[in-house]
Amino acid sequence: MKKTIILIILTLFITLPATSQNGIKKALRDGVEAVKEGVSPLTNLVSATKKEKKNNIKDLTLKDGAKYTGEARGKKPHGYGKATYPNGDTYEGEWVKGKRQGKGTYTFKDGEKYTGQFHENRHHGRGTYYFSDGRRYEGDWQNDYQHGNGTMYYPNGDKYIGEWVEDKRSGLGTYLWKIGDTYVGNWLDDKYEGEGVLQWSDKSKYSGNWHNNHFHGKGTYNYSSGDTYEGEWANGIRHGKGTYKFANGDSYTGEYADGEWNGTGTYHSTTGYTYNGNFSNGKRNGYGKATWENGATYEGYWKNDLRDGEGKYTWGNGDVYEGNWKDDKMNGEGIIRQTNGNKYRGPFVNGLEEGMGLAEDKEGLRYEGNFTAGKRNGLFTVKDSSGNVIRTCEYTMGQIKPEKPIEEPKKKAPVKSKKRRR
Repeated sequence: MKKTIILIILTLFITLPATSQNGIKKALRDGVEAVKEGVSPLTNLVSATKKEKKNNIKDLTLKDGAKYTGEARGKKPHGYGKATYPNGDTYEGEWVKGKRQGKGTYTFKDGEKYTGQFHENRHHGRGTYYFSDGRRYEGDWQNDYQHGNGTMYYPNGDKYIGEWVEDKRSGLGTYLWKIGDTYVGNWLDDKYEGEGVLQWSDKSKYSGNWHNNHFHGKGTYNYSSGDTYEGEWANGIRHGKGTYKFANGDSYTGEYADGEWNGTGTYHSTTGYTYNGNFSNGKRNGYGKATWENGATYEGYWKNDLRDGEGKYTWGNGDVYEGNWKDDKMNGEGIIRQTNGNKYRGPFVNGLEEGMGLAEDKEGLRYEGNFTAGKRNGLFTVKDSSGNVIRTCEYTMGQIKPEKPIEEPKKKAPVKSKKRRR
């Protein structure tokens, strides 16, 4: 029985014209499936033959100049057929009333190709597009646009999976780089926009807000070094308020501008050092207070991380210096008060007393004179607490010169009188 059916099919197929053969290929394929299912393939073949007669396989020239061969109704493609356009493009697939509709393949002259669903001559539904540059898109289409959910494969091995709006990545999506980087989050017009997470292959990661492909708004950056920044961003740069934590435990909390510490902030070191005050371009600049682990403090002005200007330094033992600073050292006029009662008032150079100054001990005695490299050097006047001069003395680099004993004047020998000559 099966042999008889197959013989009949072959006889009918051979006697049909070539154009009709193209028209019933699908029916033949369906017939094979029908045999597997126990249904007579003649059912599909007869149906296809009736449809063939109804649609009439024709060779047509369409209004746009395309040459068409396939099923038609009247002078319009209807059913399955192939069209070759004047510019070299071709389409093979399903037609409805003269328009590409249903499943088909459109091949462009430059080699690009779309295979999938059509609606009224447009890519619409599910389909795959092969670009001439090596890209491939698989997914939803709407009115010739990549629109909905789809995957773009790039020739370098990268891949995007997610939502599209009119040929652009927009909505939720994931971009996977071949090198191992990944971005998961929101997109708008092919750019990162809104909430998203970008993780690099070196384990660094940014999680937060985006705008126009830049970190923008609040976000956290985990650096591969172990450092972290959590705070505000603007156009990919730390800008606003935030906290930066170093891998060694040090931290900065405060204001940022153009990626640097700018404004007021607090820096804390694991060594016990703390600075609270103004920063500029990542350095202590302006007014601020520093505290060291040993209890020492400085409160005053800074320039490029160095004490510069008026400031007060208190040693851990309680001694205090108030005065001018330059290049992180006492320079200019200032006064030192020691816990033992000793004081010094006068000029300093590179952290040492230098020039005419006044030293006062705990007894109230005042030593006025010249200092060199922190030592008394030269003639000094010593006064009591009331300002009365007690004595003067001379020093040589901190060493007092011994006073010379006062020598009594030598007595002159009596002059002998000369005898007068008579």
